[in-house]
Amino acid sequence: MNCNKTCLDRRRTTVVTFNDSLNAYESLEKGLKPDVILVDLKMPGMNGKELVEKMRANPELDFIPVTFITGSIPSAEILPSKDFYHGLILKLSNYKI
Repeated sequence: MNCNKTCLDRRRTTVVTFNDSLNAYESLEKGLKPDVILVDLKMPGMNGKELVEKMRANPELDFIPVTFITGSIPSAEILPSKDFYHGLILKLSNYKI
């Protein structure tokens, strides 16, 4: 996620990062209202799918667009319904040129 943060920082955007979904969700409940959320599907505590399902069940958070980021092709069990998110980014890991 550091590369994403660095790229967004260069565009003079405000970037807030979290090490796990539980802290991210607590901050959202306390009033953090981002324009978009980039979330890894595999995160400690609550995974990305669980985070978004919890957000969609909360009317105060339901409107926030979410794009998933993952280093592996997600299975149907990991990826929520398309109605729950706006995009999917596959990150290259262990890619050698």
